[in-house]
Amino acid sequence: MNYEKIFRTWLDSPQLTEEEKAELRRYSEEEKQELFKPEPLRFGTAGIRTIVGLGTQRLNRFTCRWAIKGYSTYLKKKKEKPSVLVVYDKREHGYRLYLEAIFTLLKEGINVYIVGPNNGAISTPIVSYLIRKKSLDGAVNITASHNPANYNGMKLYDSLGKQLDVHEEKNLIKCLPSIEEAILLEVNENIDKNELKWITIAEINDYFKETAENIATALDEETSGIKSQIRILFDGHNGTTAENMKMLMHDLGFTQFKECNTDTDVINPEEASSFREVIRLAEKENIDYVCASDLDGDRGAIAERQEDGSWYFFNGNEIGIITAAFKVQFKKKLGKTYIVSTNVTNTLINKLFPNIPIHITNTGFKNISEIVNREEKKGNNLLIAFEEAMGALIEPIHREKDSYQQIAYLLEAIAYCKSNKHNLKKYLDMLISSVGVWKGLTDFYKGNNKNLDLITDSEKVKEKISELSGYSLEKIEIDQEQGIVSWFMNQNSWIKFRYSRTEPKLKIYYNLFWKKENELNRFINNFKAHLDSLFQI
Repeated sequence: MNYEKIFRTWLDSPQLTEEEKAELRRYSEEEKQELFKPEPLRFGTAGIRTIVGLGTQRLNRFTCRWAIKGYSTYLKKKKEKPSVLVVYDKREHGYRLYLEAIFTLLKEGINVYIVGPNNGAISTPIVSYLIRKKSLDGAVNITASHNPANYNGMKLYDSLGKQLDVHEEKNLIKCLPSIEEAILLEVNENIDKNELKWITIAEINDYFKETAENIATALDEETSGIKSQIRILFDGHNGTTAENMKMLMHDLGFTQFKECNTDTDVINPEEASSFREVIRLAEKENIDYVCASDLDGDRGAIAERQEDGSWYFFNGNEIGIITAAFKVQFKKKLGKTYIVSTNVTNTLINKLFPNIPIHITNTGFKNISEIVNREEKKGNNLLIAFEEAMGALIEPIHREKDSYQQIAYLLEAIAYCKSNKHNLKKYLDMLISSVGVWKGLTDFYKGNNKNLDLITDSEKVKEKISELSGYSLEKIEIDQEQGIVSWFMNQNSWIKFRYSRTEPKLKIYYNLFWKKENELNRFINNFKAHLDSLFQI
């Protein structure tokens, strides 16, 4: 069926409102062709994620039913009557899609669990925790995580509490109906609440209790007084961590942990601009630490005010390094430990911990969680599983990124730093200087229309790198499957380029070692200016 026939089927459907049909009639021919392709929605690094709107290439109640019907079929191939948790992350349109998932699962004969408090909204790490604790067969998490407000999506889970891995996704895709059928799928919205099973507040609180117990370190007694003196302002962006983050941090002794929920265009803690409002509020109250999470609570970040009044934003590479070092230094009973990272995350961690095995995998926490499962079966203990995109699992009580753990460990490290009369930035600098001069950062350009041919011409790249720095290009590698272009240079350094599979961005990853910091900073600034001109920014 071509796009014109699919469009006509939608326009003639009795399931659409008159307002929706009027919207369809306003579509240009180009929009019809783009939004009504006879192609299924694509699974990226974290499930399905796309703009909310009408059409087969947008997330709406019909494509939601389509995806959940396929997921139901997939689960029933494994078990006659599976049990599935359904949640969402509070973003606009989330509640409606959450209901569509419930209606579809019930129609397909699935046992549906929902959360009593917060009208069904909880954080992503708690979803994974509950699957494992309740021995469920999976979960549907309606979330677009850190993506812009016009996006939504869904993460789909297995019985181990991890997002479906690549192999599982391939099997799920075989169970999906054709995308042309999406508009034909119907559900019964008049459900009996007795059909649903409920997750209690007590069961959710078990997550926070177990998290606090696992984070307890040898420093607790030494830093308890200092913890209560540290003033922190947290921004949950009106998401699922609201109130919960403050409750956990108070339980851990950070009694001056305050919360605000700002409305900003940017809700991605990877981007310093997402801190703009919370920093403005912190400066009014003379607070030196601000932290934030995204809407579904799987990413956490922190910024620290320096002596000159400027703010330092710790990136995902730096947070991973700080947390790993702090845990090695103070955590009791590490045992036979290991680290999990990705192919676009830093290699400084290899130099800092040469005696700890580091497992490298592709981007996406579903890939990281596979390794955590495998190593746990061997009896090995996780030090940290992290990625440069501000996500980490530190205590493996579940199989997801966890902003609660991330922020808690960073605050514990800050308490240690305070007790030694320095700050978190100084702690990071001491770690880096123990092995040399290094910078690990991520940058991005919005849009999927950048010409990657501009960065794959070896001769031109070699010439430009030589012109801008003392680096020399050793080779260019192109990974078609993962969509990564890698520049490998001397000094064990690299720069990698990759289109994000969850949002329209070209991401650039820097992992650079050099002799002098001022020379390295100059190269990075010059190189960024070169990329700006290359991509005509």
